[in-house]
Amino acid sequence: MYLAGHIGVALLLFAPLAYVLCRTGHPGRALGGTVTMLLLAALPDIDLYLPLAHRGPTHTVWAALCLGAVLWLVWRLSSRRPGHDAARFASLLGVLSVLGHLLGDVLTPMGIRPFAPLVATEYTLALVAARHPGANLVLLAAGVLAVLPSLRRAWALSVRPDPDAAGG
Repeated sequence: MYLAGHIGVALLLFAPLAYVLCRTGHPGRALGGTVTMLLLAALPDIDLYLPLAHRGPTHTVWAALCLGAVLWLVWRLSSRRPGHDAARFASLLGVLSVLGHLLGDVLTPMGIRPFAPLVATEYTLALVAARHPGANLVLLAAGVLAVLPSLRRAWALSVRPDPDAAGG
C-alpha cells in the first residue's frame, strides 16, 4: 500500500477504539489517538530510507512491540502525572499503527513476513497491487468514514464550553 492506503487502514483499526473513548468520556484521547495513528501509519516504510530490506525488520510484529515499548517508555519518562493509563494508551497506539501497516501490506502480492526471523513464512492475500490508486483511495475513504462520527463527537465534547466557567 501507499500512504493513503496505510492511513485508511490505520483509521479503520482505530475507529472502534475512538468510538469507545468518546462514549466513555475520553474525547481528547480519541482526537489525540487519531492524530497519532495518522502520524505513525507509514512508519514501517522508514526502511525505504535506511539500509534495510523493504518489508524486512520494520514490517514485523517485533517492530510493533518495540514501537509500543518505546512509546510507553517515552511517555512514562516525560509524564509528570502518576499512573500508567496514558503510557499504556500510547503503547497501544504504537502497536496498532504498525499492525495496521502490516495489514495494508498483506493485501498486496509482495506480502510480508511478520514473524521473521523466527518464522520465514510469507503471508499475502494478493488482492491488489500496492500502487493501485483506486485501492488506496477506497481504503482512505473507508477509514475516514469509519472514524468521522467519533471525531465529530469528540470535537463537540472537547470544545463545548464549561457552563460553570461562564459564571452562570
